[in-house]
Formats: sequence, structure tokens, C-alpha cells
Amino acid sequence: MDFTQRCLFVLALVFLVLSVDVGGGAGGAGGRRNSRLKKRKGGSDDQTSAAASWWNQDDSFPSGIGGSAIPSAGGTTGPSSSGNSDFFSSSHGVLQTHPPLGGDLPGGRSSSFLKPLYANTGFGLNFNGKPNVAGLSSPDECARACRDDEPPKVCYFRFNLEFYTTLGAACQLCLPNATNACQCVLGDGFEKSILTINRQLPGPSIQVCQGDRIVVDVDNQMQGMEVTLHWHGLWQQGTQYYDGVPYVTQCPISEGSTFRYQFIAGNPGTHFYHAHTGLQKLDGLYGSFIVRQTPSEEVHAHLYDYDLTTHVMLASDWMHEVAQERFPGRLQRIPGQEPENILINGKGQYMDPNTGYMTNTPLEIFTVTPGRRYRFRFINSFCTVCPAQLTIQGHPLLVIASDGEPVHPVVVNTIISFTGERYDFVITADQNVDAYWIQIRGLGECGNTRAQQLAVLRYARAPYEPLSPRPTYDYGLAQGVVLNPLDAICNVERPDAICVSQLKNARPVDEGILQEHPDVKIFLPFRFLLYQPEQLFQPHLYNRFLVAPNGDHVISLVDGISFVFPPSPPLSQIEDIPPEMFCNGDNRPPDCGENCMCTHKIDVPLNAIVEVVLVDEVQQPNLSHPFHLHGYAFNVVGIGRSPDQQIKKISLKHALDLDRRGLLHRQFNLPPGKDTIAVPNNGYVVLRFRANNPGYWLFHCHFLFHTVIGMDFLIHAGTHADLPPIPPNFQRCGDHLPPILFH
Repeated sequence: MDFTQRCLFVLALVFLVLSVDVGGGAGGAGGRRNSRLKKRKGGSDDQTSAAASWWNQDDSFPSGIGGSAIPSAGGTTGPSSSGNSDFFSSSHGVLQTHPPLGGDLPGGRSSSFLKPLYANTGFGLNFNGKPNVAGLSSPDECARACRDDEPPKVCYFRFNLEFYTTLGAACQLCLPNATNACQCVLGDGFEKSILTINRQLPGPSIQVCQGDRIVVDVDNQMQGMEVTLHWHGLWQQGTQYYDGVPYVTQCPISEGSTFRYQFIAGNPGTHFYHAHTGLQKLDGLYGSFIVRQTPSEEVHAHLYDYDLTTHVMLASDWMHEVAQERFPGRLQRIPGQEPENILINGKGQYMDPNTGYMTNTPLEIFTVTPGRRYRFRFINSFCTVCPAQLTIQGHPLLVIASDGEPVHPVVVNTIISFTGERYDFVITADQNVDAYWIQIRGLGECGNTRAQQLAVLRYARAPYEPLSPRPTYDYGLAQGVVLNPLDAICNVERPDAICVSQLKNARPVDEGILQEHPDVKIFLPFRFLLYQPEQLFQPHLYNRFLVAPNGDHVISLVDGISFVFPPSPPLSQIEDIPPEMFCNGDNRPPDCGENCMCTHKIDVPLNAIVEVVLVDEVQQPNLSHPFHLHGYAFNVVGIGRSPDQQIKKISLKHALDLDRRGLLHRQFNLPPGKDTIAVPNNGYVVLRFRANNPGYWLFHCHFLFHTVIGMDFLIHAGTHADLPPIPPNFQRCGDHLPPILFH
């Protein structure tokens, strides 16, 4: 063996020793943790039956959490880990993780997850998973503390969308420490088919700084499915073509093809992304999207010490079958569209109501250090009609933002939110060093299935589960002061609740918004149209419908119109759409009946102050509809119900009369900004925005089963001359109706 060979041999030995030492640190700890789990399981080491192993009738783990001996997301905290070179904190206290190659990211993800994300891009990878293109940054590099002296990054993400399952064979590779590092998706321990992005649930979290350029290559590998992704909360100013609405801003991404979304993270805050095609969001196509600011730009930077990447709390409703099984809906077996469960960051446990068996899958854990203040970012990614009630045991919530828009801080104990809403709040870790329950209850229809989920707020060095009894659906954590009460009594101050309209904007409000009379005023009543079976089921008639929980067959109407998508996106192919397809309340097609179906479009001048009054004519108890506007944040000017006690049910006519008499409640003292607002049942919402973002913007109910039957419309701001150029080689789609050939 010559000198060179001996040197190489010695180097190989050193590398092997170091690898064993580094791996042994995690592996050794993992081995110790595994032995504890096996002991708690009664000595069993059988990991071959993944699905069965997640069921436990008497919850025999002392902690009650299947993986509770293993720190979950947030399991390592900032201040207590200051000596760890894998962590750094900025002057603002954003804590990021930068593990060595092969190390674990918080939440169980491995840094190696970057490697497959760049396949088939033509970029290639270097040794640390970064694309071999100068100037591109990986997701890990973009999830950083934002600094004033740092230029924006170009952040590249590769999303692979595919059919997948919970508790699949991948889970056998890493039980009991099942994480996304081994492509295991546990959910709530119930085996079912799902849709995933990069085999994760939720999809990868996008965390960037304001001004970064976002590049997301979406590779659709879902057989027989088309898809788009909407970046919920991002205004897409100048990049309207990437808003992600099928047949409005783009053609859907067909199976086997890749679509590149490319835009600037222009408006900061807590946002998220989700599929905007069919019912795919409910099956798993969603994830968080956080846009941070520098400390000098963040108006509430002084109110917290840390804004951790792991302190994002994404709540989603969860069915134990694919969503299409519930559409249009069944009459006998599991009627309606109620979810069986709720997940927090894709995790949770489920008790079978028939057997009493409880899955012992891990709960999400958020770790804090005593004496520190932490910013949490809560995202309601529900799809069904249930509001979500969030309470944290023993810790008041200092609310500082809603839908990415900062508000004057208010202290509450409970936040009630609807699908599409986001709330940022600060928690001060000033209680005894212990673990505390986080409870999310599904209200409304979710009360039928008692859908709820728990997570844990854990102080460093405390147990991984609270010693106090678990909150149940019927005996939950105390509500205290509630933000966004369902009773919608919002025209008076009250000690037990704060309405969204009573929040105060923490930024200056456009003076045009505050003027007495807007440039454009639009009243939009919405309701359901009830079909009788003999109307619906006729030869050669194929009207869409939804089977409601009570067996009614309905479609949605906004101002008497049930929205249908055009065959091509008007943003890029307006010339391919017959003008008669478009309609609105003042311009209905001549043959439109009570189930009028067309592309509902409302034109507004560019830069006009627009006031929209949404009026709930559905009037179903315990059902408030959340409406989301793409492309904008609006100001919430008023929320309420009719002050006329003689009126039992509000209507468009009555709302117009209230407005004429000055009784439609409005308040102009720093009205808060939002992009999603719940209209109280049998009530109204008044909102205003300046139409300064040209384009076709969807405005729709965010209940998934309502939007697919027409509870949508388009706000068309400006003209096509105001739009940026169509991106090169942009997709085209539409009808194919050539002349019929007779010979």
C-alpha cells in the first residue's frame, strides 16, 4: 500500500468514526428512546403491522402520546439551546434550524428532504442539496432571520403531488419515531388514502422574508387529476397569472406536467397555500406560507422575543375517506359533509366512537422557555362548515395580527376562526414549568361528531404531556374572553368578547376607505336554492347539486347567480370566452331561471373605493359563511344583524332599507384589514377596499362544498390594458368544437 493509499485509508477510517459518533448521538438517543417505548408497549418490538400498532384501547403509554418520549416540533427551544451550533437567533429572535447533513429538522423532517425536490428540473444538485444554479437558495436557506442589510433571495421549491396513504409501508422504516424523514404520514392513526406534497402532511412550510422571489415548480403526478395551487393571502401584484385559480388566472396543471409559479413575497404575514381545484385541499394539499419582515419594519417586534419557524399552528379538518366520497353527498351512509376529526400540523389522535379505541399517534408539541415571549401563527385550513375554537390552558393570547394584517394588541383567552382565517398571537411563558393543553374544538356541525384535537404547550425540561386531565369536547378548557363570537353582537363593547370589526388597524388606513360615500357600492345576498327531486332528475338535464346533511338537494347563489367557471382563463384568453358567458345581478342572461348559472363578474374601475355588503339569506342557525377575496386585503367596516326586532330574517330588501335609513352599522375608527371574513348567520358584513390591483379576482365562500356549487363571483378591477404581459409560453386551454364532418 503506497503512501497515497495509506492516507486515503486513514481518512476513510476517520470519516467512519466521525459518522458513527455523529449518527450515534442521534441514533444512540433514538435507541434509548426506542427501548423506553418498547418497554411501555409491554416489551413488544414488532413493527411490521403499522396500522394496528397505532391503536391502543387503554392508552397504555404513561404520557398518553404514542411518541411522547420523542420531542416533536418545537421539542428543542431557542434560549435553552443557545450553545448548539445548529441554531441561531437574530436580534429579533427568529430562531431557525440549520442542521448538519442528515440531521433532523424540527417537526421530524430531515435536511435530506431537499435532495429529491430538485429532480427533473435540469438544475442538478450539489452535495448539500442546493440547486446548481447561481443565485438560487434552498428552502432551508430562505427560512432565516430577516435583516435590513440583506438583499432578497430567490427561493426555490419543488413540489411533487401524488396519491399516498397514511400508515403506509414507509412507516415501518422508522417506527416508533415516525416522521416525514422516512416519508411516513400518520395523521390521526386512521388508515386512508390521501394526497400529499413531497409525501408530507401538511405540505412543506414555505418561510421567507418580505421581498424574496418565490419559485415553486409543481409536478403533478396525481393520475387522472388536474390541479392548481393558490397562495392564500398573497396579493400577487404584478404576478396576477400565478394566483392559482383554475380557468380564471391559469389553466389547471394536467397529470404528468410541471407548472412553475414565480412571484414576489410582497405582503408580509401569516399565509398558507392550498389546492384550488375540486376537493383536493380536504385530502391533504395545503401548507403554511410565512412571510417575515425585518425588525425595523415589523410594527409589533417589541412585543415578543422569539418568532420560531416551528411555532406555526396549522389546523385542518380530517375525514376518514376521500372527500369525493361526500360529494354530491349520500342519503343513508354517513350523510352530509362533517369531518371525523381535526389535525394540528398534520398530527392528532382519534377515538373510535363505536369501540372506544384511541389511537396513540403523536400529538403536536410546541416548546417554550420560561420567561420568554413567543409569537405563534395560527392558520385555519378547514374545508367544512365548522368554526374552530382555539384555547391554550393557563395562557392568555395577545392577538397582534389577523390575515397577515397587524392590529392593535388585544388580550383574549379563546379565538374562534373560520376556514381561511389566520391569527397571530403572543404567549408569555410565565407559568410554572410544566406542560399545558392546547385544545381546538370544531363548532357548529362538528358538534355532531365531537370533533376536536389536542396539542401540548411544553416548557423546556417539563413532561411531554400535562398531568392535568385531558380536555374533552363537552368538558373543555374555559373560554374566557372570546375573539370573534358567533352571536355577532358587535355594535357595543362587552367584557366577554371582541368582534373582528372591533379590532383596530395597526397601520394607517387609506383615507379613501374612510370617506362617507364609496365610489362603488355593491350589495350581494347569498343563499341556497332548494331543488325538488322531480326538478333535478329529468332526462337530458344534468344540473349540479349538493346533498345537505338533512337530505336537501341544493346549489349556491350569490345575487341570484350560481357561478360556473369559463372554459379558458379570462386573464390570459379573454378573446376565447363568449361574452354572453359573463353575467351579474344587473345583466343576467335572458334564459336564466331561478338556478341561473353563468360566470358572475362584477367590473370595478381601477383605483376605485369599493364597498361590498354581504347579506346572509341562508339564515341557517350555527352557520356563518366565511368569504375570501383574492388579490387584496379589505377593511372590515361593519358586522352585525338587523337592529329591527320585528325582522326575524334579513334580506337584500331589508339591508337596502337599513342602509337608506343609516342603520347599517359602520365604524371608521381604524377598521382592521383582512382578506377572509365570516358573515354571521342572518346577518351582514360591510367591507371596503381600493381596487388598485388590476385583474380577475375570485371572491368566494371558503367552505369547500359551497364553492364547488357556485358560491363565488369575480371582481374584475381595471381593464386588460392595466395588466402585466402574459408570461412567455403560458398554458392555454378551452373548448374544442370544430365543425362536424359529414363526409
